[in-house]
Amino acid sequence: MEWAITMDDRSHPEKTGVARFIKRMERSLRNGGTPIEGFQFLNSPLEMLYFTREIEEEILASPEGADLYVGFQTTGKLGGERRRYRRILEAGVRMVGFGAGAAPDFLADTQAVWVSLPMDRHLLVNQWFLVSVNPVPIALVGWEISPDDQFGVGGLMQQGKGFEGFVTSDPRVITALVEYLDHVREGANKPDDEVADLSCELPPELKMETEDDSVPVMMGRDHSALRLDVPVRRILAVTDLHGSAEFNRLRGWATELAIANASQVVLFEMSAASYLVNPYPEDHRRQWQRILTWRELLPLGRAPLARQLARIQARGIDARAILPTTHGFKHLARWAEWEDIDLILLPISLVRPGLLARLRGYSLDTLMEHTDRRVMVVAANGTMCPANFGEDTFRLSSDFSMAGYLAA
Repeated sequence: MEWAITMDDRSHPEKTGVARFIKRMERSLRNGGTPIEGFQFLNSPLEMLYFTREIEEEILASPEGADLYVGFQTTGKLGGERRRYRRILEAGVRMVGFGAGAAPDFLADTQAVWVSLPMDRHLLVNQWFLVSVNPVPIALVGWEISPDDQFGVGGLMQQGKGFEGFVTSDPRVITALVEYLDHVREGANKPDDEVADLSCELPPELKMETEDDSVPVMMGRDHSALRLDVPVRRILAVTDLHGSAEFNRLRGWATELAIANASQVVLFEMSAASYLVNPYPEDHRRQWQRILTWRELLPLGRAPLARQLARIQARGIDARAILPTTHGFKHLARWAEWEDIDLILLPISLVRPGLLARLRGYSLDTLMEHTDRRVMVVAANGTMCPANFGEDTFRLSSDFSMAGYLAA
């Protein structure tokens, strides 16, 4: 998803490109799932200001653990909001601000992060926006559609000023926006960078999807062939942070199984395990070592994984995630026991994995040695092979193929 008004967007008869951008965003993030939820178009500056104040007041009312990504266009715009944002910061809200120019002086003694940007009227990061995960997930984006000589200058009621945008509570939009804004934050203000020398174009890595998390879907198809003869309350599927094609497909088939069997999907993010870094924060680490929701993943730097959950939830399935602290399927087996997993799904590549994966303990043999939970191996075309329970418990004929059900 390119978070900018593109030339193609602007070539549409609707000259501002905002409506085209929103349609493109909806197609990209919906990805075969339900329509974007809690969505409202906004085209009045006063309406946007109303929503802005409501979001700020909601955060001030519940500041503990609250976060706020906020776009001011310019340092001067934030300066005009000095009193309000001093209150927000003094309440303990974790804030990341974006705009052209150096950080305002009043941020110097706070924990706020200021991301200094070159001016660009087409990038979302240069617009009026508020994105928050806690206490209430919500995102507001207002594109300024004023003439070039008025962009980022003057007040809302100045003659000729105009904005178009949207507000939404859909987790797919919120998690994707947080991931985008974190990428911009991490790439901005490097020691050797001079703002004047920065290009007004997005860097190439931000013009491409950070992950291709399209998944196979059977929208409108009969799921009866995927129904198991045994109760399956929780399905665990392995995944990685940036979604290789194989893990994308596996998540897709996990979702279809969950739909057929009224199950919950739990993603086990193999890439979280590291010999050097623990995926959980230092403070109160034990309380984080449990199945996590998409909202809980974002402050842990797991926006891509949160997006995976959001897309599964868009199919009407409850979805959570586990961040392992140790490599290997012995560790996965322990989690499966702790969380009462009924079915574990593995991609076929982990039946006979490469040397490094075997050394780390990622092989079907290792898993089978340490678990008595049901295990299913899933091929790229959706063929599913029970690894440790009778084939007669799974209602698939030997020639059943799901390849035709894959959706782009």
